[in-house]
Amino acid sequence: TPWGDGGNEEGNGDKVSENEAIPADYAQKAITAETDLSTVLSGASGKAALVFAANADGYTFSDVMVVPEAVTELLLIGDTEEQVKVNLKQIQYAGLQKIALNNLDITGDNSTALLTNSETAQLAVDAVIELKKCNFTSMKTICDWPSGDANAQNLIAAMIIDDCIFANMQNVFNDYVSKVITITNSTLYNMTERAIYMKGTSAVILTVENCTLVDLGKTPFESRATNGNLYYKNNISACFVTSSPNLAYKMNVKEFSGNYAAAVTEDGQLAVVNIHNKAVDTNNFPDAWTDTSKTVAELFEDAANGNFKLKMDAQVGDPRWYKNAQ
Repeated sequence: TPWGDGGNEEGNGDKVSENEAIPADYAQKAITAETDLSTVLSGASGKAALVFAANADGYTFSDVMVVPEAVTELLLIGDTEEQVKVNLKQIQYAGLQKIALNNLDITGDNSTALLTNSETAQLAVDAVIELKKCNFTSMKTICDWPSGDANAQNLIAAMIIDDCIFANMQNVFNDYVSKVITITNSTLYNMTERAIYMKGTSAVILTVENCTLVDLGKTPFESRATNGNLYYKNNISACFVTSSPNLAYKMNVKEFSGNYAAAVTEDGQLAVVNIHNKAVDTNNFPDAWTDTSKTVAELFEDAANGNFKLKMDAQVGDPRWYKNAQ
């Protein structure tokens, strides 16, 4: 059995989690409601995991969490079967090679990005951001590049998202640079800006698969400079973009199949299906759209209240919303 700080062969240290999602080479720090996140990492180096135990009231951290430069990889994880509730404003770092969030229900600050990149606090070159089994709500965005130009920031290797819900936010990825962005088995709901807005001179590889997109007010996926490469499979979108109604912009379609797009209920309006002002080429992608004729009411049980459970028996979109999902 592994033991935490102060442990020795007599077994007098604090027992640490045996959660398989925590890599064995990560030093674990148990978090309580009274813990100051910056303080608990003081003096830490290498790879560290902050482990949140069950807490009926959740955890509230009003201050910015500062990660020491000596920490190279950081994991925040809820150590229970259910997601652990955390109110977290922002995480700041310098040269962090990987940051991962797992099994947390995170409420943020609607004027602050959870992860920010600036000339004085940025991720390492080819860093990785990994988000799994998390809910994110009421924050500005996950990743933000608030100032400076593309040449002033480090290019991260990948942002990997799986089994997450993002709701009531500006967006997920704002004016940021990554070689690869992969979003699977997730829901993006009620955003005021482009959900993924990619910056930089490199062509990002964006994969969106088994996802549900609802009430995204602007083009969901857009590359700011060099056209990105889009792989879009088995998704449901109900995105009523009124200005330049595109599902994606400045993106090269590489794979596109098995998708649904909801038509709005008002007469004369159509589902958003175009990529860069054009319909998907069905000669190259004959299975691009399975259905674009249903309304939101015909697809979802109660979309107005955030219930996107499917009325039809189809395995499309975020699996948590399948008709027979538990």
